[in-house]
Amino acid sequence: MTVSYFFHTESVGVGSSQFRTVRTIIIVLGVVAIVTGIAIFVWPEATLSIVAWLFGLYFVVSGLTRIVRAIAASGQPASYRVFLAVLGILLVIGGVFVFANPMFGVAVVAAVIGLTWIVEGIGVLMDVPRGGAAWLAVLVGVVCILGGLVLLFAPVAATVFWLQVSAALLVVVGVMQVAQGATLGRAPWR
Repeated sequence: MTVSYFFHTESVGVGSSQFRTVRTIIIVLGVVAIVTGIAIFVWPEATLSIVAWLFGLYFVVSGLTRIVRAIAASGQPASYRVFLAVLGILLVIGGVFVFANPMFGVAVVAAVIGLTWIVEGIGVLMDVPRGGAAWLAVLVGVVCILGGLVLLFAPVAATVFWLQVSAALLVVVGVMQVAQGATLGRAPWR
């Protein structure tokens, strides 16, 4: 009997308890994906706030460590130490702003991404190739600019939209994982 290398169906020496463990893990991961997707879909602003708070915490801790490094780096040039201290202070201030208004942090990150997309789109339009692929380059440039404008002028709403799309995909993937785990090891339909 010839068995395809990619679709090997013969026993590979996995015991029944290991097999059940793998099935259980796949099902649990699927359920976690479904629950997470539903939670994100139902509470997108809360999810964004949690992520923003985590970034704010990172900014504060990162800023404080840079300030400590600036103080402790006695053998380094003064310009390096001043740079570290200023960067640390700015990071701490940014983290405090994010703690005070998490959606501010979300809006700033989304707006920065929007600006980069606009610049990317302009760059693509400035470098449109001659020939058959020109229409595709123009399309990419226009889509980048439009997406960037949406992120720039409605950063939180655009981020919530993409978060909800991601949540829906999480639910779909979770359902597929649960189905995979539930049917793993069963004979194929004939």
